[in-house]
Amino acid sequence: MTTPNRRQVLLLAALCLLMLAKGCGDSPPARRAPEDLTFHTEDGAEIGATLYSAVSPRGDGVRPPGLVLVHGLGGRRGHWDVFARRAQEAGFQSLAIDMRAHGDSSTGDDQPSRRQDFDREDWLRVTQDIRAAKEILLEHGSDPDNLGLVGASLGGTLALRHAQDDWDFHALVMVSPGLDYQGINAEEAIVEYGNRPSLFVTARGDSYSATSAQELKRIAPGQAEVREYRGTAHGTDLLDTSPQAIQQVLLWLSQIIGDEAVELPDRIPAGATL
Repeated sequence: MTTPNRRQVLLLAALCLLMLAKGCGDSPPARRAPEDLTFHTEDGAEIGATLYSAVSPRGDGVRPPGLVLVHGLGGRRGHWDVFARRAQEAGFQSLAIDMRAHGDSSTGDDQPSRRQDFDREDWLRVTQDIRAAKEILLEHGSDPDNLGLVGASLGGTLALRHAQDDWDFHALVMVSPGLDYQGINAEEAIVEYGNRPSLFVTARGDSYSATSAQELKRIAPGQAEVREYRGTAHGTDLLDTSPQAIQQVLLWLSQIIGDEAVELPDRIPAGATL
């Protein structure tokens, strides 16, 4: 190739890039800014949340898959920000919530106002927070046939407890899972969760979580996978300190409820053999 021809090619390439930057062609829409909002549960709790809106990468009006993000004990919704923004870029619409008695959220009727005074039944009422969050996601355009739950530590256990009875959720990710947090048993719940896919993410040095992840995988009736990473980070800290973990979680989700999703089998009752 002669020098003048090479220059022409470079100029044409630069022109194409400029046109794309101005919005020509099929480039995806710009990422939307997170939106803070509040909503109420059936038992009267006011829940603070942040919505990370998304649109189809193809810009064709297809509803995006939706994720409800549930933090751990003592956390708040902002701890999901790095993960939620990455998920948004990947085409997932996320709603990160403050669990009741955390962050900007209040407690329900006839419930202690401080989480330090919660008993097991009080913690289980967080499932009402998740149920209401799902409805908010749907109101904002998430695909009702492609919903997932991502929870960290105690939030993962509560997400599981909700999902075991809510078959609108087709995928579950538990970051730093435990067999028993706050007296809530995850072993019974993962069996009730049935044949739906689950992913357990843990740090090798977080021994209780790492052991719990392997046991939950062993007894899960459906497709279950474990991802282990170096160090001792727990909950959302694990995702913040390991970009690879975020990438692998999103890749896994994309195969279940994202653009690469495959059709799920019909519901199989708990205890059935696959």
